[in-house]
Amino acid sequence: MPEGAVQQETKLSISEPELISGDDAPLGASKAVRFDLSFEDGIEPAEGKPLEVTIPLSGNMLPEGADPTQAMFYTRTTSGENRILVPSTVNEKGELRVSLAHLSEKEIIFLNNEELLNLVKDSDIAAGASTECLQEIENTNDGYTLKVNSSDTTRALACLVANDNGQVLQITNRANFIYSVTSSDVKMASTEALEADDTVVTTFASIIDSNSGSVDSYMVRESTIQGVLNPDNDSSVVTLTASASVGWSEVIWKALRLFVETSVGGIAATTIADVVLDGSVLPCITGALSSTERSDDFLTQSTNMVKNILDSCAKAIINKTLEVVGENVFESTVEALVKYLTGLGAILGLYDVISSAAAGLIDNFKGDVRVKAEREYYCPTEEEFITTANEIFPGEKNDIDPLGYGVACENGWAAAMMIIGTGISITNYIIFLHYENGEWRMATWGQDISPWCDEQNNNIPKRIGGYYFC
Repeated sequence: MPEGAVQQETKLSISEPELISGDDAPLGASKAVRFDLSFEDGIEPAEGKPLEVTIPLSGNMLPEGADPTQAMFYTRTTSGENRILVPSTVNEKGELRVSLAHLSEKEIIFLNNEELLNLVKDSDIAAGASTECLQEIENTNDGYTLKVNSSDTTRALACLVANDNGQVLQITNRANFIYSVTSSDVKMASTEALEADDTVVTTFASIIDSNSGSVDSYMVRESTIQGVLNPDNDSSVVTLTASASVGWSEVIWKALRLFVETSVGGIAATTIADVVLDGSVLPCITGALSSTERSDDFLTQSTNMVKNILDSCAKAIINKTLEVVGENVFESTVEALVKYLTGLGAILGLYDVISSAAAGLIDNFKGDVRVKAEREYYCPTEEEFITTANEIFPGEKNDIDPLGYGVACENGWAAAMMIIGTGISITNYIIFLHYENGEWRMATWGQDISPWCDEQNNNIPKRIGGYYFC
């Protein structure tokens, strides 16, 4: 005990250790002990005069199967409502040494890397399909079928929805990953509010992607995005990319969650999100992300980004965390904790967790998912074409020219070389039909079919009886 730590004679006592686990223990540890360390008359060490305590990790201080080298020491804060990690060391004899500025209930947990990873592990995703998911919609009025397909239905389910806004493309994320979304002509937007995890990841990804400007939006886990298809475009493509920026952001978020949870012995993800997105913290993270040199290796880049953030912003993150939980801690305590947490390997397995998270995310980099919505227009048969021509030229013998190209169709238009009339009055015309209001009709003057005519031996469009020919 340092000189001047107490101003009167007293006795330091320790209660009988109690085995705890799960919700009762910091970080939900499966192996932990709780005990009370106090002076018999309730006094505290003088400010700046912490007690140096040595605790043998054996007997009832070491749960069965626990590894002393994995020990992490927690103390209750002065309010008694929260915990804070206290820097400690374990020597080769299995003795834990810790410096205590405050006496209260203490807990020692023994957490392995697998348990640490489980703290930030994503839950499994249920890849269910909507019962109202349509792959195609018939539009008999305009003569086409709108179809949609996904290049990988195990990762993204594409559907069509018709509503008052028009024809809507809907995509449901079926993968345990957040995709960046790009499209040339469809503005895709989420149909629900983002969870805390998703908000942080997409915020980080947008910061990393800010220089490229190529990402329209993000599609988070188990979410659905929708966009109204442009009626003037017959084909639209939406690309879902398992981008590196999202992957890095996922790893960063897992590492920051682990960092904060470890510092206070467990805290809700929503609270951690509030911390890292706060105006006193996010600018620091933004600067750290922007200043990190890029590496072609995903794991190396992830590790570099996390290290740069912790080197630059750990103190701001811890201070904001303590502020959010309503604790007032000595600046020296914060500085010691930050130094301990950011020391290489100080958090048991932090970089193993980063490595495991990165490895799991890499499995998602299987190439882009392309969702395509396309109109397939109806095309009349030769019989339908002849029937329509007979309505225009009644009493004539009208037929498809056997030397022509049959019936050609494109985007609601149909054309064919026809033989009109009999005997010496036979005339060859390229006749155009257009699908309107549920039926094929002869093209009338004013409808632009000049590209078709230009392709047919430079024929000049002409009008006969109000209809269009070449």
